[in-house]
Amino acid sequence: MKQKLFFLLLLCAALLLCACGRQPKDPLSGQTVEEMLKNNRGESIRIDGQIYDPKQDVQTILLMGIDHDDVNQSSGNLFSGQADALALLVIDRKEETYRLLPIDRNTLCDVNVLSLGGDVVDTCTMELCLAHCYGNGGADSCENTVAAVSGLLLDIPINSYVALYMDALPLLNDAVGGVTVTIEDDFSQEDPSLVLGQEITLAGRQAYHYLRGRMQVGDGLNEGRMRRQQTYVAAYLTAAREKLRRDKNFAATLYRQLQPYMVANLSGKDINTLAQLMGTYQNGGFATLAGEARIEDNHQQFIVDKESIYATVVELFYEARCR
Repeated sequence: MKQKLFFLLLLCAALLLCACGRQPKDPLSGQTVEEMLKNNRGESIRIDGQIYDPKQDVQTILLMGIDHDDVNQSSGNLFSGQADALALLVIDRKEETYRLLPIDRNTLCDVNVLSLGGDVVDTCTMELCLAHCYGNGGADSCENTVAAVSGLLLDIPINSYVALYMDALPLLNDAVGGVTVTIEDDFSQEDPSLVLGQEITLAGRQAYHYLRGRMQVGDGLNEGRMRRQQTYVAAYLTAAREKLRRDKNFAATLYRQLQPYMVANLSGKDINTLAQLMGTYQNGGFATLAGEARIEDNHQQFIVDKESIYATVVELFYEARCR
Protein backbone atom coordinates (compact mmCIF):
# COMPACT_ATOMS: atom_id res chain seq x y z
CA MET A 1 0.00 0.00 0.00
CA LYS A 2 2.80 2.39 0.90
CA GLN A 3 4.57 1.60 -2.39
CA LYS A 4 1.38 2.32 -4.36
CA LEU A 5 0.90 5.61 -2.48
CA PHE A 6 4.51 6.62 -3.14
CA PHE A 7 4.11 5.78 -6.83
CA LEU A 8 0.92 7.88 -7.09
CA LEU A 9 2.61 10.85 -5.40
CA LEU A 10 5.61 10.52 -7.71
CA LEU A 11 3.33 10.35 -10.75
CA CYS A 12 1.43 13.49 -9.65
CA ALA A 13 4.70 15.33 -9.14
CA ALA A 14 5.91 14.32 -12.60
CA LEU A 15 2.65 15.47 -14.19
CA LEU A 16 2.85 18.79 -12.38
CA LEU A 17 6.42 19.33 -13.52
CA CYS A 18 5.43 18.56 -17.10
CA ALA A 19 2.49 20.95 -16.87
CA CYS A 20 4.71 23.73 -15.55
CA GLY A 21 7.32 23.24 -18.19
CA ARG A 22 5.16 22.76 -21.25
CA GLN A 23 1.63 23.96 -21.96
CA PRO A 24 -0.49 21.72 -24.20
CA LYS A 25 -1.47 23.27 -27.52
CA ASP A 26 -4.94 23.39 -28.95
CA PRO A 27 -4.97 20.95 -31.89
CA LEU A 28 -6.93 23.33 -34.15
CA SER A 29 -5.20 26.65 -33.52
CA GLY A 30 -1.78 25.21 -32.69
CA GLN A 31 -1.48 27.72 -29.81
CA THR A 32 -1.17 27.38 -26.05
CA VAL A 33 -3.82 28.95 -23.80
CA GLU A 34 -1.43 31.78 -22.99
CA GLU A 35 -0.71 32.43 -26.66
CA MET A 36 -4.42 32.44 -27.52
CA LEU A 37 -5.25 34.90 -24.75
CA LYS A 38 -2.29 37.22 -25.36
CA ASN A 39 -2.70 37.23 -29.12
CA ASN A 40 -6.46 37.68 -28.97
CA ARG A 41 -7.85 40.80 -30.63
CA GLY A 42 -11.51 40.49 -29.80
CA GLU A 43 -11.76 37.03 -31.35
CA SER A 44 -13.13 33.75 -30.01
CA ILE A 45 -10.78 31.15 -28.55
CA ARG A 46 -11.00 27.38 -28.17
CA ILE A 47 -9.86 25.61 -25.00
CA ASP A 48 -10.27 21.83 -24.59
CA GLY A 49 -12.84 21.78 -27.38
CA GLN A 50 -14.98 24.54 -25.83
CA ILE A 51 -15.33 27.84 -27.72
CA TYR A 52 -15.26 31.03 -25.68
CA ASP A 53 -16.39 34.39 -27.06
CA PRO A 54 -15.04 37.66 -25.64
CA LYS A 55 -17.58 39.66 -23.64
CA GLN A 56 -18.52 42.74 -25.63
CA ASP A 57 -19.51 45.32 -23.02
CA VAL A 58 -17.01 45.09 -20.18
CA GLN A 59 -15.40 48.06 -18.41
CA THR A 60 -12.28 47.74 -16.24
CA ILE A 61 -11.02 50.15 -13.58
CA LEU A 62 -7.81 49.62 -11.61
CA LEU A 63 -8.22 50.72 -7.98
CA MET A 64 -5.03 51.57 -6.08
CA GLY A 65 -4.33 52.46 -2.48
CA ILE A 66 -1.05 54.41 -2.29
CA ASP A 67 1.07 54.21 0.88
CA HIS A 68 1.63 57.97 1.11
CA ASP A 69 -0.80 60.03 3.15
CA ASP A 70 -1.52 62.54 0.36
CA VAL A 71 -0.57 63.43 -3.21
CA ASN A 72 1.79 66.21 -2.05
CA GLN A 73 4.17 63.65 -0.52
CA SER A 74 5.11 62.42 -4.00
CA SER A 75 8.36 63.86 -5.31
CA GLY A 76 9.59 61.95 -8.35
CA ASN A 77 10.94 58.50 -9.13
CA LEU A 78 11.30 56.10 -6.20
CA PHE A 79 9.63 58.62 -3.86
CA SER A 80 6.14 58.41 -5.35
CA GLY A 81 4.78 55.78 -2.97
CA GLN A 82 4.02 52.12 -3.49
CA ALA A 83 0.63 50.71 -4.47
CA ASP A 84 -0.13 49.01 -1.16
CA ALA A 85 -3.57 47.77 -2.22
CA LEU A 86 -4.66 46.83 -5.73
CA ALA A 87 -7.94 45.57 -7.14
CA LEU A 88 -9.38 45.41 -10.63
CA LEU A 89 -13.04 46.35 -10.86
CA VAL A 90 -14.71 44.53 -13.77
CA ILE A 91 -18.14 45.83 -14.79
CA ASP A 92 -20.22 43.70 -17.16
CA ARG A 93 -22.90 46.01 -18.58
CA LYS A 94 -24.61 43.25 -20.55
CA GLU A 95 -25.07 41.00 -17.51
CA GLU A 96 -25.46 44.03 -15.19
CA THR A 97 -22.92 42.66 -12.72
CA TYR A 98 -19.62 43.80 -11.26
CA ARG A 99 -16.75 41.88 -9.70
CA LEU A 100 -13.52 42.72 -7.90
CA LEU A 101 -10.20 41.00 -8.50
CA PRO A 102 -7.81 41.78 -5.60
CA ILE A 103 -4.15 41.53 -6.62
CA ASP A 104 -1.39 40.94 -4.08
CA ARG A 105 0.98 43.94 -3.93
CA ASN A 106 3.93 41.53 -3.72
CA THR A 107 3.10 39.76 -7.00
CA LEU A 108 6.23 39.26 -9.09
CA CYS A 109 5.68 40.54 -12.64
CA ASP A 110 7.27 42.61 -15.40
CA VAL A 111 7.41 46.31 -14.48
CA ASN A 112 8.56 49.14 -16.74
CA VAL A 113 11.38 51.28 -15.34
CA LEU A 114 10.80 54.92 -16.25
CA SER A 115 13.32 57.73 -16.61
CA LEU A 116 12.76 61.07 -14.87
CA GLY A 117 11.21 62.22 -18.14
CA GLY A 118 8.70 59.38 -18.07
CA ASP A 119 10.26 57.28 -20.85
CA VAL A 120 10.56 53.49 -20.54
CA VAL A 121 14.26 52.67 -20.19
CA ASP A 122 14.02 49.04 -19.06
CA THR A 123 11.61 46.30 -18.00
CA CYS A 124 12.45 44.23 -14.92
CA THR A 125 10.79 41.54 -12.84
CA MET A 126 9.88 42.97 -9.44
CA GLU A 127 7.03 43.30 -6.95
CA LEU A 128 3.95 44.86 -8.55
CA CYS A 129 3.63 47.53 -5.85
CA LEU A 130 6.89 49.11 -7.05
CA ALA A 131 5.44 50.06 -10.45
CA HIS A 132 3.91 53.16 -8.88
CA CYS A 133 7.33 54.30 -7.60
CA TYR A 134 8.39 55.08 -11.16
CA GLY A 135 6.94 58.47 -12.03
CA ASN A 136 5.99 61.61 -10.15
CA GLY A 137 3.13 60.04 -8.20
CA GLY A 138 0.58 61.34 -10.69
CA ALA A 139 -0.68 60.02 -14.00
CA ASP A 140 2.60 58.43 -15.12
CA SER A 141 2.92 56.41 -11.89
CA CYS A 142 -0.68 55.24 -12.24
CA GLU A 143 -0.29 54.41 -15.94
CA ASN A 144 2.88 52.45 -15.19
CA THR A 145 0.95 50.38 -12.64
CA VAL A 146 -1.90 49.89 -15.12
CA ALA A 147 0.64 48.61 -17.69
CA ALA A 148 2.09 46.13 -15.17
CA VAL A 149 -1.34 44.76 -14.18
CA SER A 150 -2.45 44.51 -17.81
CA GLY A 151 0.73 42.59 -18.65
CA LEU A 152 0.22 40.26 -15.70
CA LEU A 153 -3.31 39.52 -16.95
CA LEU A 154 -2.16 38.65 -20.47
CA ASP A 155 -2.54 42.17 -21.88
CA ILE A 156 -6.24 42.61 -21.13
CA PRO A 157 -7.14 46.29 -21.64
CA ILE A 158 -7.67 48.41 -18.52
CA ASN A 159 -9.86 51.40 -19.30
CA SER A 160 -9.42 53.62 -16.25
CA TYR A 161 -7.72 53.99 -12.89
CA VAL A 162 -8.36 55.57 -9.51
CA ALA A 163 -5.48 55.95 -7.03
CA LEU A 164 -6.41 56.91 -3.49
CA TYR A 165 -3.91 58.15 -0.91
CA MET A 166 -4.11 56.84 2.65
CA ASP A 167 -5.33 59.95 4.47
CA ALA A 168 -8.60 59.54 2.54
CA LEU A 169 -9.50 56.30 4.37
CA PRO A 170 -11.15 57.89 7.45
CA LEU A 171 -13.16 60.23 5.21
CA LEU A 172 -14.20 57.37 2.92
CA ASN A 173 -15.22 55.23 5.89
CA ASP A 174 -17.18 57.90 7.74
CA ALA A 175 -19.05 58.98 4.58
CA VAL A 176 -21.19 55.81 4.86
CA GLY A 177 -21.56 56.05 8.63
CA GLY A 178 -18.74 53.62 9.39
CA VAL A 179 -18.23 49.98 8.42
CA THR A 180 -18.92 47.09 10.80
CA VAL A 181 -16.30 44.30 10.91
CA THR A 182 -15.23 41.52 13.27
CA ILE A 183 -11.61 41.92 14.42
CA GLU A 184 -9.82 38.68 13.50
CA ASP A 185 -6.19 39.80 14.01
CA ASP A 186 -4.17 41.08 16.95
CA PHE A 187 -4.07 44.89 16.60
CA SER A 188 -2.75 45.56 20.11
CA GLN A 189 0.46 47.17 18.81
CA GLU A 190 -1.24 49.08 15.98
CA ASP A 191 -4.52 50.27 17.50
CA PRO A 192 -5.62 48.89 20.93
CA SER A 193 -9.21 50.02 20.26
CA LEU A 194 -9.48 47.21 17.68
CA VAL A 195 -9.97 44.36 20.13
CA LEU A 196 -9.49 40.80 18.90
CA GLY A 197 -12.81 38.95 18.55
CA GLN A 198 -15.05 42.00 18.89
CA GLU A 199 -17.51 43.29 16.29
CA ILE A 200 -16.75 46.99 15.78
CA THR A 201 -18.19 49.73 13.59
CA LEU A 202 -14.99 51.41 12.41
CA ALA A 203 -14.79 55.17 12.80
CA GLY A 204 -12.17 57.64 11.57
CA ARG A 205 -8.58 56.49 12.08
CA GLN A 206 -9.73 53.01 13.09
CA ALA A 207 -10.49 52.35 9.42
CA TYR A 208 -7.04 53.67 8.50
CA HIS A 209 -5.35 51.24 10.90
CA TYR A 210 -7.63 48.32 9.99
CA LEU A 211 -6.94 48.66 6.26
CA ARG A 212 -3.30 49.76 6.27
CA GLY A 213 -1.80 47.95 9.29
CA ARG A 214 0.45 45.00 8.46
CA MET A 215 3.89 44.77 10.08
CA GLN A 216 2.55 45.00 13.66
CA VAL A 217 -0.72 43.20 13.04
CA GLY A 218 -1.25 39.45 13.40
CA ASP A 219 1.44 37.49 11.53
CA GLY A 220 2.65 40.62 9.71
CA LEU A 221 1.99 39.13 6.26
CA ASN A 222 0.22 40.81 3.36
CA GLU A 223 -2.22 37.88 2.99
CA GLY A 224 -3.84 38.82 6.30
CA ARG A 225 -4.17 42.45 5.27
CA MET A 226 -5.71 41.47 1.91
CA ARG A 227 -8.24 39.29 3.72
CA ARG A 228 -9.19 42.23 5.96
CA GLN A 229 -9.46 44.53 2.97
CA GLN A 230 -11.77 42.11 1.14
CA THR A 231 -13.99 41.77 4.21
CA TYR A 232 -14.09 45.55 4.56
CA VAL A 233 -14.86 46.18 0.86
CA ALA A 234 -17.79 43.73 0.92
CA ALA A 235 -19.27 45.47 3.98
CA TYR A 236 -18.50 48.93 2.56
CA LEU A 237 -20.31 48.20 -0.72
CA THR A 238 -23.43 47.20 1.21
CA ALA A 239 -23.33 50.43 3.24
CA ALA A 240 -22.58 52.55 0.16
CA ARG A 241 -25.47 51.06 -1.82
CA GLU A 242 -27.83 51.96 1.01
CA LYS A 243 -26.38 55.46 1.26
CA LEU A 244 -26.73 55.91 -2.51
CA ARG A 245 -30.32 54.69 -2.38
CA ARG A 246 -31.16 57.42 0.11
CA ASP A 247 -28.99 60.16 -1.43
CA LYS A 248 -28.63 60.25 -5.23
CA ASN A 249 -25.87 62.89 -4.95
CA PHE A 250 -23.79 60.81 -2.55
CA ALA A 251 -21.20 59.69 -5.13
CA ALA A 252 -20.69 63.19 -6.54
CA THR A 253 -20.34 64.72 -3.07
CA LEU A 254 -17.87 62.05 -1.97
CA TYR A 255 -15.86 62.52 -5.17
CA ARG A 256 -15.44 66.23 -4.43
CA GLN A 257 -14.32 65.48 -0.88
CA LEU A 258 -11.80 62.89 -2.07
CA GLN A 259 -10.20 64.97 -4.82
CA PRO A 260 -7.26 66.23 -2.67
CA TYR A 261 -6.34 62.60 -1.96
CA MET A 262 -6.93 61.11 -5.40
CA VAL A 263 -5.38 60.71 -8.85
CA ALA A 264 -7.80 59.43 -11.51
CA ASN A 265 -8.53 59.58 -15.21
CA LEU A 266 -12.27 59.56 -14.51
CA SER A 267 -14.30 62.72 -14.05
CA GLY A 268 -16.77 63.30 -11.25
CA LYS A 269 -19.58 62.77 -13.75
CA ASP A 270 -18.04 59.43 -14.83
CA ILE A 271 -17.76 58.25 -11.24
CA ASN A 272 -21.31 59.34 -10.42
CA THR A 273 -22.63 57.43 -13.46
CA LEU A 274 -20.69 54.32 -12.42
CA ALA A 275 -21.96 54.62 -8.87
CA GLN A 276 -25.54 54.79 -10.11
CA LEU A 277 -24.97 51.69 -12.26
CA MET A 278 -23.39 49.75 -9.41
CA GLY A 279 -26.28 50.77 -7.20
CA THR A 280 -28.53 48.62 -9.40
CA TYR A 281 -26.07 46.01 -10.71
CA GLN A 282 -25.54 42.67 -8.98
CA ASN A 283 -22.33 42.17 -7.00
CA GLY A 284 -20.73 39.03 -8.45
CA GLY A 285 -18.23 38.69 -5.60
CA PHE A 286 -14.47 38.45 -5.61
CA ALA A 287 -12.37 36.73 -8.26
CA THR A 288 -9.08 35.18 -7.12
CA LEU A 289 -5.53 34.72 -8.37
CA ALA A 290 -4.00 31.66 -6.75
CA GLY A 291 -0.29 31.39 -6.06
CA GLU A 292 2.45 30.94 -3.50
CA ALA A 293 3.73 33.48 -0.97
CA ARG A 294 7.40 33.32 -0.05
CA ILE A 295 10.12 35.32 1.68
CA GLU A 296 13.14 36.23 -0.47
CA ASP A 297 15.98 38.36 1.01
CA ASN A 298 13.62 39.43 3.82
CA HIS A 299 11.04 40.64 1.26
CA GLN A 300 7.61 39.11 0.78
CA GLN A 301 6.91 37.90 -2.74
CA PHE A 302 3.86 36.31 -4.33
CA ILE A 303 4.25 33.94 -7.28
CA VAL A 304 0.99 33.73 -9.24
CA ASP A 305 0.06 30.36 -10.66
CA LYS A 306 -0.11 30.72 -14.45
CA GLU A 307 -3.07 28.36 -14.75
CA SER A 308 -4.92 30.60 -12.31
CA ILE A 309 -4.22 33.63 -14.51
CA TYR A 310 -5.61 31.84 -17.58
CA ALA A 311 -8.72 30.69 -15.71
CA THR A 312 -9.35 34.13 -14.19
CA VAL A 313 -8.98 35.97 -17.52
CA VAL A 314 -11.39 33.55 -19.20
CA GLU A 315 -13.81 33.75 -16.26
CA LEU A 316 -13.94 37.57 -16.24
CA PHE A 317 -13.62 38.45 -19.92
CA TYR A 318 -15.06 35.51 -21.90
CA GLU A 319 -18.28 33.54 -22.04
CA ALA A 320 -18.67 29.94 -23.14
CA ARG A 321 -20.54 29.51 -26.41
CA CYS A 322 -23.53 27.18 -26.20
CA ARG A 323 -22.92 23.99 -28.12
